[in-house]
Amino acid sequence: RATVLHYAAQWGRKEVIQLLIDKDLAEELVDREQSHGLTALHLAVRPARSLECVRLLVEELGADPLQESRDWGVSAVYTAAQDGLTEICKYFVEWGHVSWDDLWQPTKCTHALMHCCDQRIAGYLLVEGWWSMLCQQRKTVPDYGQEA
Repeated sequence: RATVLHYAAQWGRKEVIQLLIDKDLAEELVDREQSHGLTALHLAVRPARSLECVRLLVEELGADPLQESRDWGVSAVYTAAQDGLTEICKYFVEWGHVSWDDLWQPTKCTHALMHCCDQRIAGYLLVEGWWSMLCQQRKTVPDYGQEA
């Protein structure tokens, strides 16, 4: 069942989220799922697309960007990458909410970041050197043009 935190996140109402935090009412709600298995963080990413709400939920309440929804099995990171939300993806990466292990493992998160994301996010990953760093960790450079 949806809570006031879900609705505030869904509509991008950062001032309501901050009020709930200030009144110590949000912490017990942050991981609660609404009827479709989505947390407030999922809703802050889609449909709200609110970086400010995402920051409050993650930094103030400890929301997990890699938590998958019960019904659809997708995380907030996956949704942000799939929807081309560059600033939210940058936030997850730059603030360490997505680790190298998260990117390297064959997960839905990796799929979204490396295959489904739009050109802005792919460009960001390339400019920031993520692809070469992933290859260095693996000690090889994948060759997608030839069969193994």
